[in-house]
Amino acid sequence: MPDFEELVNVFFGSKPLLESSSLANSLQGGMDIDTASVMRNFSGNKEQAFPYAVAYCRRMLLVNALVEPASDADWERQIEVLLRTDKSSRQRIQAYMATMGSGLKLYFDAAFEGMIRSEGKGLGDCGKSFTDLAGLAPPVALGGVANRSTELLSAVFSNDMGARSTAAKAIGLILSAQSANETASTVALLAELNGKAAQYRADGAIGSDANKMHGALLAIGSIQCYSVFRGDHELATSIIDTSVSLILSTLVENRDKMTRDAAFVALGNLCAAGLVKPAFIPQAEGSDLDAKKLIVLLSDEALKGNETAISALGKLALIFDDDDSSESPSPLSFILESFYKLHELKQAEVQFTVGEALSVASAAWSSDYLRLSFDLDDTYQGKVVRKTTLSTLLDKLLQDCKKTKPSLKKASGIWLFSLIQYCGQTEEIQRKLRECQAAFMGLLSSRDDTVQETASRGLSLVYEQGDKELREKLVADLVQSFTGKAAPMAKVDAETELFDEGALPIGDNKSITTYGSVLSLASELGDSSLVYKFMSLASSASTWKTRAAMGRFGLSKILSDTSVDPKIYPALYR
Repeated sequence: MPDFEELVNVFFGSKPLLESSSLANSLQGGMDIDTASVMRNFSGNKEQAFPYAVAYCRRMLLVNALVEPASDADWERQIEVLLRTDKSSRQRIQAYMATMGSGLKLYFDAAFEGMIRSEGKGLGDCGKSFTDLAGLAPPVALGGVANRSTELLSAVFSNDMGARSTAAKAIGLILSAQSANETASTVALLAELNGKAAQYRADGAIGSDANKMHGALLAIGSIQCYSVFRGDHELATSIIDTSVSLILSTLVENRDKMTRDAAFVALGNLCAAGLVKPAFIPQAEGSDLDAKKLIVLLSDEALKGNETAISALGKLALIFDDDDSSESPSPLSFILESFYKLHELKQAEVQFTVGEALSVASAAWSSDYLRLSFDLDDTYQGKVVRKTTLSTLLDKLLQDCKKTKPSLKKASGIWLFSLIQYCGQTEEIQRKLRECQAAFMGLLSSRDDTVQETASRGLSLVYEQGDKELREKLVADLVQSFTGKAAPMAKVDAETELFDEGALPIGDNKSITTYGSVLSLASELGDSSLVYKFMSLASSASTWKTRAAMGRFGLSKILSDTSVDPKIYPALYR
């Protein structure tokens, strides 16, 4: 396996790849870059290979940090998932980079160079290669680009949305790596961005100006939050207040979705960093918002399925106290009620975003999702878990998982999964793991594939979080679901769906689907015993759906870690 630092030096170091060849000498002629540049081996038409070289180095860094010698064929996808979602893997990457020398600095120099090329559009995924790892790297590794942050402004103001988003994050990470005595450059750049964004807004922010305002807002949020999270910079209150006023007035006045989304992101970043104070919201210049109006504004966008607004609403909750009783209802409880209304949204990916936001609103910086979002480890001390809020939320989700309304059951299962995934280490969830297990077991019989898979993966999460005793009980419950009698039917009402559409046709393109239709048919035929027969059939169908979920989505990790009753094998074979 290639050594990362040797590889970086071969690609981007001072020694040319084609040293001493006539081709190498001819390539040096007419170069528009310094011969000591990281691009020296990629002059002319070979520039197209540069982003692939950067991406390959990134991949080798991750492989060296994470993958054991006996890795499988799917290693590339696995390391990408680990980088995004696994805290322990990210800690290993961070520790690995802390041991590196000049090679890591050279890597970031190369990725930065690729990011600023093509008039800010960048070369390939160089921007991603930079931002994915810069947040985990020691500040000294960014030393080569620490004074070049303004070169990213062409990307921040470009017409490429992806380039703007990446450059905004990069500029925040770079400035946060500067020493405390270099705060003046950060303040100066923020003042410039605030001024330009205000001017674009005053001019109507249309066309290319809308793109520039989008980039400016993203950069404003990124620079300030990373200054708090990673740097020792104390920004002047006047700069922060100007930024908050600009963001809030943009949300009130601007109707362009792209611009509003940038304002949502910036607002969420400033709230996460603790730079927005509840008392300041009504005082913001150019805004007539108070806390409740701001929550309503975000909630209205959230009801449209806007994931950016949903995430911002979760981070906005961080600025309010758990026991804030100055208003009735309190802003925090008002935010939670706004989240509960989102169960009607049909897109599963949106519900996972809601689950992430709920983990932030209830567990604050005890939510792994929040730390992963900003590349922070456990050493950062923010607002701790809201015990009352998290306990109340967990109880509600456990109850809603038993409800008969399909959309509510689906959303509650996904939200419960997210809470355990990101907050499973908290005392409040540890105490209720058995109840969470029971809730997921109940969801396995759902006819919705997404709900079934969520329940199956949720059981795996519960298993991973539990102690030895809980794991043994979990396996016993799983075996019972295969080999035992059908569990009692949950409480039903007229709208409870018992059968799939078309499974029991009764003519005229109609079929029996709900408990209400069963009652109607029994009444029409004058045979009350039909109710019991159909309910028995529904119970059997539920049992087999549970078994199907086990087989399709599998819980092999749980079963492989524990000795099981041999009776399970013929049940599985069937």
